Amino acid sequence: SLAISPDGKHMVTSHCGDQQPNEFCSESVIQIWDMQTKEVVRLPIEHADSVTSLAFSSDGARLASGSRDGTVILWDLWRDETAKILLKLTGHNSAVESLAFNVEGNRLASGSEERKIILWDVNTGQALGGTFTGAASSVTSLAFTMDGTQLYSGDARGQMMIWDMSIDSW
Repeated sequence: SLAISPDGKHMVTSHCGDQQPNEFCSESVIQIWDMQTKEVVRLPIEHADSVTSLAFSSDGARLASGSRDGTVILWDLWRDETAKILLKLTGHNSAVESLAFNVEGNRLASGSEERKIILWDVNTGQALGGTFTGAASSVTSLAFTMDGTQLYSGDARGQMMIWDMSIDSW
């Protein structure tokens, strides 16, 4: 997986560390790169299971990583020498295939292989409302509209859905 920071200065990638290409990936290493120098600028972040999705918050201060084990981890990237875990979000029963922050950075949507979407409050780590279901297959892409009123999702079969994000709709 990879993600580029909103200011375009950094790229985050994940890989399976020292494992060979066809080996089972039991953990991932997340690296933060300087886009100008093409060098790693932060110490590697070790994730307990393979990373399947990455997303930056709109201010670039936080990173969300989704994993094959169904967890989402929110990281503070810049406060200290190494990235710090802010929250570990649990609620999926399969790989988290997609992530998206809203523009304000206070909500995170996660989509999974089990065809469901969870909307999270990134300040408390609580799931907001119920889960969004109805995708035909794995939810592989997510994007909020700029005003945050809608969430678009795409699945592995090419189906797109539009979700109403107003609290009254839940």
